[in-house]
Amino acid sequence: MANPNLKSDLSIRKSLTTTAYEQLEELIVTTELEPGAILSEATLVEQLGIGRTPIREALQKLEREGLIRIMPRKGIEVTDLNPAKQLLMLELRRDLEKLLARSSALRATEEERSAFIVIADAMAETAATRNDIAFMRQDYTLNQLMAQAAHNEYASRVTTGHTQQWFSLPSPKNSRSLNRTWPKST
Repeated sequence: MANPNLKSDLSIRKSLTTTAYEQLEELIVTTELEPGAILSEATLVEQLGIGRTPIREALQKLEREGLIRIMPRKGIEVTDLNPAKQLLMLELRRDLEKLLARSSALRATEEERSAFIVIADAMAETAATRNDIAFMRQDYTLNQLMAQAAHNEYASRVTTGHTQQWFSLPSPKNSRSLNRTWPKST
């Protein structure tokens, strides 16, 4: 088992915009912010405890990714999660992740290799406990580490921000249970 105290470069202090983006993206893909909901920037500032500028920048990025629609003087609409679009995203992600995995295997530093082991252990633990949200967070961390360890800034740019939206989960408050079956390690 890997050293749980090992920290990768990913754990270094994030910008407030990145923090706001990640929190909002998670609220959207887990449907805590339900599709069709109309939000206000002021409400998000209060809810997340992050200033207006980082929230605004995060919202612009989320709009470019199609997760929200900004309606001037009306609010921010959470867009519907379209299964057909999610399948197209998966198709793209599959090939990008193959490239990143191959490049990471060739170029990762020892510290990055150790961080992969820590993430793999955490993913196995969350899969065993069937904790969907924790698994999704570990997957997000894995994708960020692969982009970093590939040492290819262009591949990293393409993948940044498109790591969680394909993994939409029902909200616990709207779902009887989250009975997902995770693939077993072979």
